[in-house]
Amino acid sequence: MGGYNAWVRKHLVTWMEKNGLPSEAIAAFSARWSKLEHLDKFLCPHCFVHDGAERPVGSLMAQDNIEPLVCPHCRTQYDIPMG
Repeated sequence: MGGYNAWVRKHLVTWMEKNGLPSEAIAAFSARWSKLEHLDKFLCPHCFVHDGAERPVGSLMAQDNIEPLVCPHCRTQYDIPMG
């Protein structure tokens, strides 16, 4: 799976690493991501790790070459560089 989905996954994993989430949690998130059939909705890493829930993040209007993705449940924002 390539393109935009891989780009978003890479940046969500980077967010997880920067926030000190355990490598096991990151591996589980990546494994689940690779098995999703429909990647038109991206999983919230925070909810996945802390609640065991698969909640989609929503996209906000891009600003300054950043596409913010926000989870409506936990309100965590992930800033994805547009590249």
